[in-house]
This record gives sequence, C-alpha cells and structure tokens, in this order.
Amino acid sequence: MNIIIEQLRVIQFKGITEQLIKFGKVTNIYGENGTGKTTIPDAFTFLLFDKDSKDSAKFDAQPLDSNNNHIHNLETVIEATLDIDGKQVVLKRIYKEKYTKIKGTSKLDFKGHESEYYVNDVPMKVTEYKKYIGSLLNEDTFKLLTSPTYFASLDKKKRMEIITEIVGDLDNMTVLDSKKELESLRKHLIEHTVNELMKMTRSKVNKLKEDRIKLPTRIDEATKSIQEFDFDALEIQRTDTESAIKSIEAQLLDKSKENEGLYTLKSEFREKESELLDLEYKINANKNKPREILESDIRTKESSVRHSNGVVLEYADSIRVKKNKIANILDPRLKKLLETYKAIKELKFEFDENSCTCPTCQRKFETEDIEAEKIKLEGNFNLEKVKKIEKNVIEGKATKAEIVRLNLEITKLDEEIEDQKGDQALIQKSLDAKKEELQELKTAPVGESSETKDIKTEIEGLDNKIKNYKAADTTELNAKKVELKTSLKEVENQLAFKDANEKTLKRIETLKAEELKVSEKIAELEGIEILSEEFIRTKVQLLEETVNSKFKYVTFKMFRNQNNGGLEEVCEPCINGVPFTSNLNTAAKINAGLDIINTLCTHYGVNAPIFIDNKESVNKIIDVDSQVINLIVSKDKKLKVEVM
Repeated sequence: MNIIIEQLRVIQFKGITEQLIKFGKVTNIYGENGTGKTTIPDAFTFLLFDKDSKDSAKFDAQPLDSNNNHIHNLETVIEATLDIDGKQVVLKRIYKEKYTKIKGTSKLDFKGHESEYYVNDVPMKVTEYKKYIGSLLNEDTFKLLTSPTYFASLDKKKRMEIITEIVGDLDNMTVLDSKKELESLRKHLIEHTVNELMKMTRSKVNKLKEDRIKLPTRIDEATKSIQEFDFDALEIQRTDTESAIKSIEAQLLDKSKENEGLYTLKSEFREKESELLDLEYKINANKNKPREILESDIRTKESSVRHSNGVVLEYADSIRVKKNKIANILDPRLKKLLETYKAIKELKFEFDENSCTCPTCQRKFETEDIEAEKIKLEGNFNLEKVKKIEKNVIEGKATKAEIVRLNLEITKLDEEIEDQKGDQALIQKSLDAKKEELQELKTAPVGESSETKDIKTEIEGLDNKIKNYKAADTTELNAKKVELKTSLKEVENQLAFKDANEKTLKRIETLKAEELKVSEKIAELEGIEILSEEFIRTKVQLLEETVNSKFKYVTFKMFRNQNNGGLEEVCEPCINGVPFTSNLNTAAKINAGLDIINTLCTHYGVNAPIFIDNKESVNKIIDVDSQVINLIVSKDKKLKVEVM
C-alpha cells in the first residue's frame, strides 16, 4: 500500500487560522521557530488518531488568545486529500465546542468538545471512522513509518520484538549446525531452551558444590572416630575373664546344694501363707455378699438419678439456646428483612447525564449514546431491584420457617423434661428404700475357724526353722563374680570398636569416591555451561548478521556483554559502530531512521508520508520510496511551501 498526501487544509487549529498546503513527492516547509511547521504533522495525526505528532492526546487543538486563554465558538477543520494506491480518499474532521441550554434560563452551559467525521464527504460515527482508519494503517505502524526517530525512541524490548518480527528467530538446530563444537548440546536443547538449560545447570552445579564442601568435614569426622586398641590382647583378656567367671559359677553351684534344705523350708512357708490368704478371702466373701449386692444396687440407682438430672439440664440448656436464637437473631432478622423489603420497593431510578463521558478524553457521549446508556442503566436497575426483592422474600420465608421449627423443638423438649422428672421420682423412691435396708443390715465380724488356726501354727513353726537354719556364705564369691563381669563388659566394649573401625574405614573410602564423583560431575556441568554461553554468542553473531543484511546504512548491536559473562538484550541501531542514542549528530540520526523506515516499509508492505523535522541539519538524506515532508528552520516569518 502506498499512501501520499496530496493536500491538507487546516482551519483554526493551534496557531494556524487557515492554511491550504499542496504536497509533492518531496515537500519542503520553511519558517522561523513558532511559525507552525510542527503544526502541520500535528494536524495530520490529530485527523487520524486524535493525537499530536508527539503521540500526546492532551494538547490545545483550538487557537488561544494573547493571554493563553481559549477562543470560544470556533470550528476547527482538518481535511486531507490522500492518494492511496492511486485512489483518491478525502478525510475530514470538524472539532467544535458543545453547549447545552440551562433549563429555565437563556444561558448556555459548556459541555466539552465534539467531533464530526467524514470520509469522501460521507458522515461517520467516531467508531466507524476509527475502524476505517485502522483498516488503512495501524497507529503504531504509522508512527514507525512516518517518524525517523520513533523506532529508536522505543524501549529495547519493543525494538527487539519488531526486529525479530522482521527477520524471525533462529532455530536452535540451525545454530548447532553452524559450529561442530556445540554438537554435544543438541540432546539437551531438544526439550529445553538454552536459558532453561543454563539455569538448570547452574542450579545443579551450586547444589553439587554445596555437597562437596561438606564431604571433607565428614571424612575428617569419620577418621577422628576411629579408636586405637590392641585388639589381640583384648581377645586373650576376654577369654581369661570368661574362664574365671565359669569357675566361680561352679563354686556357687556347690554352695547352693548345701542350702537346698533352706530353700525347701522357705517354699513351704510361702505355700502356707498363700493357703491362709485364700481361706480368709473365702470366709469374708461369704459373709459380705448380701451387703455387696445391696450396695451395688444402690450405686446403680444413684447413677440413674445423676444421669436423669444431666438429661434434664441438657434439655433445659437446649431450650434456652433456641429461645435466645429466636429472640436475639431470628426475630430481629425478620424485622430487618421487612424494613429492607420496604426500602427496596421505594427505590427509584435516577440518571445523571453529566456522568456519560469518555473515560479516556473526558468528552461527553453523543446524544444517541447517552439515551442508549440511560435505557441500559434503567434496565439494569430494574433487573437488580427485582433480584433484591426475590432474595429478600426468600430470606424472609426461610427465617419464619426456622422460627416455627425451633418453637416445635422447644415444645418437644419441655415434654421430654416432664417425662424425665417422672422417671426420676420413681427411681428416687426405690433408692431411698434400699438405703434404709442397707442401714438395717449389720454384718457380723469375721471370726477365726479351727482351720485357719492350724495353718497359722504351721507357719509359725516353719518360720522358726528358717531362722535357726545354718546357710552356706556365698557373699565373697558373688562379689568376685560381679567384679569379673564388670571387667568383661569393659573389654567387650573396647572390642566392639574393632567392627566399628572397619565400617568407618569403608565409609571413608566411600566418601572419598563420592567426593571424586561430585567433582567430575561439576566439571561436566561447567563444561555444559561454557558450551551454552558459546551457543548464545554464536546465535547472537548469526542473528546480528541476519538483521544487518536487511539494512543498508544501519547496523544493529543486538546484545551487550555483561560483567558476569552474560548477555544483555539491547537491540541498538548504530552508524559506523556509534550507537544511535549516544553521540550521533542529527543528520546521522535522521538517515539512520530513514534506513530503518525503508526496511519496515518493505516488511509491512506500506509506504506512508515521512515527516523530517530539523531538515536544515542534514545536507543529504538517503533515498526513500515514501513521500517526504521536510520541516526546515529558515528566516521566513510565515510558512513557505516548496514542492520538489
């Protein structure tokens, strides 16, 4: 698509009262500063996109008086005749103040500005007009194709997006194929990007290095835990000690045979004591059985009374909770719902016409748009009111049902309490009778039978025989046995270090092997890191070559080396290696911008008018296929137009 401005008519716009400019392939517009050169591209972008040429929507489109105040009751007219692929298209916008009459007076109230739009004299609504302009050329694309400095003013991320769109991104496999040293990365880059691979590798290296730092400490700790003993001498000592213990145990066995008579007497003594206890238990059990039965019955009835009291208290507490809920929650809720119902029914729709303004430019909507907004808002209001009433009625019915349910439960609980009290009175009457019966029951003291007397006599005789028995003394032998066992335990504890030392030595060898394996893995992963960095540098070189092949005058520095060895994305246009944003003079910047525009025009398939400001700073500009409009500072007091 090729867009050319044939002529532009400007009336009452900024500092221009009325001006008609006819354009050629190259058009020079001369004038002193302040004569309105920049107003020409401002008028064109205001016609297309409602902004000035600096991309600002906040500026005074209509003329100001000498005190910098707005001049009222003016109509601003911008009309452009375009040649679009050989077809003439006329765009016109009329921008004017909007007033409404104050009710009951003859005064007018200023309501902002409004615009009328025309395409080939056909009136259009603002949405239709914007859609038509958008079909011709996207606003961002227009700025890229018409301003030599716009691309360089973008942030680096946006510049990179545009350049990548033009040349595309390089496939990983293409980069790998370009340098055989990168071949070992291929298997890693099938499922991951190079950035993902580098992050994964760095994470693994850091973790392995942390593990490796701990290994020498663990080896040192294991080495220090090894205990040095003469294990052969300890084995001989253990054998000698075990033999000595066996000898003492044999002597103790001989002594124990001498004491068998004493053991027999003690055994008989314990049997008789047990026999006496069993006999006395049986006698006492028979005597106390009636009383125990009566006491058990009393305990059962007392438990029933306590349980009944607990049930009554539980029911009473439940009644209290339910009554409190009705009085303190449900009744007030029902009252509140009724008040809310009345308030909702009384709600009336109100509409403020002054609120119907554009959120972006704060201009008031068109009359038909305001009426549509009013109908929509009133419908929404009525629908919401119906929903609120329905919700209120549902909640009210549910609250009434809850009150009825709780009152029924209270009545049932009152009946349950009366039943419990009746059962409790019957149990209490029986309990009182049992207690009187227990009081009257006198248990006779347990007397001794002839059988118990005989057993006690036998026990006394056995006790005397035990006291007078002459037992063999084993104290010294037992003490020696304890001493030998303590010594044996100490020897065995020291011998235990023999197996522990062997296990520790094996553990040390394992840790050393693990340390070597971790170091080898770290070296392997660091090799992948180095290759990944080389991959990125190779890709950057190939990408820069591809990008720069698209331009004649400009070269691009796509990335910058960082101090940490990484790469920073910059996408910086340069002239002879000098970055656009540094020390380039105005002429170099303009020609660099034009070279970028040429490439962008080819990519998008569109040519649009290029406005070159400060053209007087450039002796010669590079060739472009687009229409060129030069804004040149001169000594002319009024705008002078020269068509080349």
